[in-house]
Order: sequence, then C-alpha cells, then structure tokens
Amino acid sequence: MQTADQVLASPLPLIRQARGTSHPSVSTEWLHQRFIHQWTTFDQEIRSALASLDLTFQIAHIDSPSEVYLVGNEIGLSGRFVNNVCDPVARILMRASQPAIVMGDVQAFEAPTSDVIPDVSIGVTLFSNDSQAQVKIVGELKTYWTVALDRFSLSDPVTLVQFLPHLGQLVARMRKFGLSYGFLSTYRGTVFVKRTADFAFYVSPPIRDRATNLSVRQCFAGFCILAEEGHDYIEGSDFRAERLRGQDGLQASLRPSGLRDVSVSEGSLVTGLNVNVTPNTIILGHQGGALSFLNVSRGISPPSQTDKALFEIEYQGTHQIVKCWSPRHDRASNAECAVYERLSDSRPRGYDVFANMILAGNILCSSLFPKGRALVLPYKDGQILAHVWDELSNRERTHVREECEKAIRILRSLSIYVPDAGKHNVLYQRETGAVTMLDFETAMECPRSEQVPYAELRSLFGDPMLRGHTSGG
Repeated sequence: MQTADQVLASPLPLIRQARGTSHPSVSTEWLHQRFIHQWTTFDQEIRSALASLDLTFQIAHIDSPSEVYLVGNEIGLSGRFVNNVCDPVARILMRASQPAIVMGDVQAFEAPTSDVIPDVSIGVTLFSNDSQAQVKIVGELKTYWTVALDRFSLSDPVTLVQFLPHLGQLVARMRKFGLSYGFLSTYRGTVFVKRTADFAFYVSPPIRDRATNLSVRQCFAGFCILAEEGHDYIEGSDFRAERLRGQDGLQASLRPSGLRDVSVSEGSLVTGLNVNVTPNTIILGHQGGALSFLNVSRGISPPSQTDKALFEIEYQGTHQIVKCWSPRHDRASNAECAVYERLSDSRPRGYDVFANMILAGNILCSSLFPKGRALVLPYKDGQILAHVWDELSNRERTHVREECEKAIRILRSLSIYVPDAGKHNVLYQRETGAVTMLDFETAMECPRSEQVPYAELRSLFGDPMLRGHTSGG
C-alpha cells in the first residue's frame, strides 16, 4: 500500500519495446507555429489543482519494476499508457471526491462511422454514465521510437516543425468535440495543450516518463481537474479552420494536366473512344473534356484498402503506377499532385531524384475505384530504403544521404516542406544507385520568408545530418 500522493508522484514503469513500426503516422492536419505558445504557468496551474485534493489516503497500487508486455505499435503503447497512467489516476481522483473519470477510445464517444481510424486517440470524460459520457479531454498517442516528443522544444525550429502535423491532428480532435484541453503523448514524453482563443494554443514542456517533479500522473490528474472546471471551447462566428494551417496548403492546378513526361508519347495513354474498355479500365477526365483510359494489369495495394489504392498499368512494354484517392482524401491528393506539378513546371524533363508526373485527373468511371482523383507516375525499380538501410555500406549510405539532401533542397526551392519524410518514402536501387523520393500527401506550403529548416533530414537520418542546414532555401 502507498499513499495516493506517492503513487501520483512515482515515475512511470519502463516500457519494453522491440522492432515494431518503423515510421510515425503523420496527419495531413497542420497547426501553424505562430499560433503555438509556451504554457509558462503550466507547473503552477497543475500544482494548484493538486493542492485542492486530499491525497493522504492509502491505495493498493504496485508498479511493475519490469514490464512483461513487449510493445511494437501505437495500440500496444496506448495499452501501457492506459494501464500505467489512466487507471491509477482515475482510481485516485474517484477516491479524492472528484467526479468519476471514464476513459476510453475516442471512437467510443463518437457517432458510429465506417471510416478506418488509423491513429490511437483517448477520450476522457468526468461522468460515470457511459451512455451519456461527454468528452472533456482528448489525447493522441504516437510511438516514442518514431516521434521524439520527449525532446520537443518550442525554441528549436527543427523539432518544432516536425511536431506541427501531430499538434494539428490533436487540435482537429479538440475542435471536433469543442474542447479547450488535449494532450499528445508517446509515453516517454507527454505534452499538454490548452486553447484560450481561436488562434491561441498553449503547450506545456514535455513531461518525461521518469519524471517525479512533476510526474506524468501528477500532470494528468491536475489536467483532469482543470478540464472539469471548464472544458468547452466555442469558436467565433467568423472562425475559418483553414487559417490554423497558416495558409490554404498546396493546391493542385485546375488547368488540364496533359502528359507531363516528355519521354512518353501521347498515344500511350490518351486514345480515341475505340479504346478497349474492360472491367479493369479506369477512365480519367480532365478539364476541357479530355479523357484518359488506363487499363490496369494488377493491383498493388491490398483489396481491403478502399479509400486509397495503387495499381499498375502497362503499355508497349513500359510500366506506370496509378495512385488513386477517394474524395475524403482531397487534401492529400491535392498536395501530392501539386508537388509533381511544381516539379514538372520547374524542370519539364524532371529531376532524377523524383518520379516524373505523367498525368492527373478525376476518375469518371471504374469498377476498381469508382470515384476520386488519380495520379499516373512511371514505375520505379528499387527497394524501400527502410528495408535495406542496415545492409548498405558506408559509401552507399553517403550517396543516399547526398541524393536525399538534393531532393529536399529542390523541394524547399519550390516552397515545399514534407512532414512525412522518412526511409519508408524513399526508393533505392542498389544496382544503379538511383534514389527516388516518393509520397507527398502531407506536403505543406513553406514560403522562403518562413525559413523552414531541413527537418526532413532529421526524420530520414537523425540529428547529425542537420549540421549546416538549420534553414531552408
């Protein structure tokens, strides 16, 4: 037995982790840095909230000196967070005469939806009636081996820009429930967020898992008390959510895309109406009424993935990739198409570190993917860099780093930042040394005036690669 005060002040048990996911899930949401402020009174507010409690009572709680559960993804990590943070805090607050806390998957508090929710979110309510639970806090979980939240600092431009999508995702969740409070955690590091105005979000320093003054549990308990005192946030009548991003984001051109790859003849994809249309044909429409008929030879993505898909098409011995998005992914498809348009317009014959866009259009008819937008790119040989990195020689690694740095320099010259940069989004062909950067669904506008650092290099290769590259352009 320990006192409640001792349990709250204790460090969290150390997590056991092996292998697992190799890169973080990165949202297409974004919170511009000018709306983020240091929560300088966080320590004072938490201690004041805790001081209102009598925590001298005994409680049966024993932290395991060595975790027996081995984690490898967000779901496993969230289970340890619930077990080691949420459960003891809930029991203590209930004994301390606070309203009973109900915590659960955020989807348990939402209306039923068929959408796949890839990220782990926690909802916190201070009512004991599950059927009428009103969420007062939301939290997003990320894996600490892919997101170094414990090193987050508002004064470090590199780490700050890396966390803007994660904070944007949390803010989107807070807005969905109309809340003032939310938290972002990797278990190893947790930050707490308070919204005080439409465009004012105050962020605490990261509270590390082994901290004892203040500990994660103490902060979480105090945070719940703050939320109970006033959790609702009502946005102004003239509020526009897109302003949270600082700009409207990358937008694909509305002009006809045409065939962008000059090495491909027009007859390869755009034909007359006498084309052989089969159940595997995707018909794309372009502004001005032009049509493109894409006959798919095989599917690349799993059949269970219905809102995004990859297909392969073949014409006269050449392979192309068709990337499709459903309407719910308009922001992602617009961002990716806009990146390839800018690359094509900047250098019509393309860059050797990117695939050259062939065409883009809206899906008019297809039994494979009925509705949405599609992008056609040449098929690129190679392996995902994350799968072969450990096998590469020092010479190969140096070459890959130099090619990736070249790609990022080109993107930054076009005012583009890619939050989801990582080895999982790079192809490497060992036989030729070709390096290709792919996947720009999370790409963001970054005007030169904002001096966004080369944060992609840290995501790709770690801190040492950032020497001499603290500003973009």
